[in-house]
Amino acid sequence: MVTKFDTEVARSTFIDHLRIERGLSENSLLSYERDLRYFGQFLQDRGVQVSEIVAPTLSDFEVWLKDRSLAISSINRTNSAVKSFLIYCAREYDLNLPTGEITSHKVARKLPKALTIEEVTSLIESAKMLSEATSLRDVALLELLYSTGGRVSEIIGINLSDLAKVESDNEVIQTIKLRGKGSKERIVPIGSFALTALDNYLVRVRPPLAAKSAKTESSHADETKPPIQEPNGANNIPAMEKTKPARKSTSPVRSLIAAPNPAVNPTTARLNPIAVLTGTPKP
Repeated sequence: MVTKFDTEVARSTFIDHLRIERGLSENSLLSYERDLRYFGQFLQDRGVQVSEIVAPTLSDFEVWLKDRSLAISSINRTNSAVKSFLIYCAREYDLNLPTGEITSHKVARKLPKALTIEEVTSLIESAKMLSEATSLRDVALLELLYSTGGRVSEIIGINLSDLAKVESDNEVIQTIKLRGKGSKERIVPIGSFALTALDNYLVRVRPPLAAKSAKTESSHADETKPPIQEPNGANNIPAMEKTKPARKSTSPVRSLIAAPNPAVNPTTARLNPIAVLTGTPKP
């Protein structure tokens, strides 16, 4: 039985399909939503329903995009999103839509312009001129980006458990796991400079901020949770008891790679240098 077509419902279920079945990242989902809003605005201006789309409608939509001075690559991306959406609607709602009329334009490919070693060195050195917390955070980010070739979204999503070591040709290589688009994972080597920068951040900046964050969350929990009273209605029992702090590690990175460290829980510890200045790193 074919469900009655509703444009907003169809768009919402299409995004859910991309998120759940195709495993697209949040950035990709936002791009799809933005492109479909363009298409929805175009259809609304012309009083056309999705079920009424014909080939000239799609041609007019491409002209509408070009009138907004969008680049060819942006037009191709929008057309691709619209085509995927129409194919989904045709399959799920048994609509006859001209999906074959949407084509992509050839885009001139350019070689990426890479930074020179001198430029990268200058960039890293400039980060060291800031305050200690900001400097150690930024240097760790830049060193990891340069050493691994990862995206920013991949670097800020690193877990301590992603650090590891592998043996190759009687040599120990330190590696890190990155999670890219579509939740795809890859293992890349990490250089000594990046490892040192990361170690400095974890040792000198992260512990006090993590402790401060945990203390703040604890106080908020105490404020919102009603006190537990004894049966006779006398004194309140504290909602949380003090626990003995874990033993500090002099080098979380090296300890994690070389041997288990009781002060580091690799299953929950998450590296998030961006949160340093806000004081809300994820413990």
